[in-house]
Amino acid sequence: MPVAIVFGVVIAITIASIALVTLRARRRANALTRAASELGLVYDDRGMEALDPDLRDLPLFGFAALNHGNSISNVMTGAIDSVPLTVCDYAYWHGSTPGNRVDYAQTVACLRLGSGDYPAFTIQPLGNPVEQASRHVAMRAVEVLAALHPSGAGIDESRRQALDALLEQERQPGAPVAASPEFARAYRVTGADPARITAMLRGAALDSLLRDHRPLSVECTGRWLAIFPRNHLVPPSEIAAFLRRCVELTRMLLDRP
Repeated sequence: MPVAIVFGVVIAITIASIALVTLRARRRANALTRAASELGLVYDDRGMEALDPDLRDLPLFGFAALNHGNSISNVMTGAIDSVPLTVCDYAYWHGSTPGNRVDYAQTVACLRLGSGDYPAFTIQPLGNPVEQASRHVAMRAVEVLAALHPSGAGIDESRRQALDALLEQERQPGAPVAASPEFARAYRVTGADPARITAMLRGAALDSLLRDHRPLSVECTGRWLAIFPRNHLVPPSEIAAFLRRCVELTRMLLDRP
């Protein structure tokens, strides 16, 4: 087969793939716009600009400092059951070559905690060996980036803070929370103040995470609580149930009214 034909086929397949991805993204945006309206939320298509600046110090968004290919989309703001929140799709990748690149896309619900005095902590599913290995590779990439870009060099302040928080989170030992043995085998709780975290988080609330069909990660900065299923975009038809679950979990974990 002539090289020109092969080249043309490759280009056609590439264009078709891009068109399919674009079509799927547009359909999701339209469906989430309708879902937001039904839930009384405001849909915003500005991406990162639509996020509250305080959200950018979440450790989760530390991965955003790794490259410029990350994206925030489908932002929705408002309240569910009187709890203020922001919801978005967050996509990012890590890896230096196509062969070791790993892509992630997940729906993140960020709930504002108000004036309560809450310690920063994380609750992470341990995952299977492949997932653990992938996270290990990602954290090595974070450490390399941090070494190449010392504080104040090349990364804006909000991203730098999130990057530092992500590294600190990984260095912290697990907090000895009172939960079931099943929870201890499935999740890891970390934070800079293990005593306060242990006293605040009740075993029944933590064990409720075990009933979720898809494991949820939780990150708390003291001002915001982010809840997300790792590497999973919640379908628009399930977004209402997901957000109500996030509100329920927040109230259970932090004993909010």
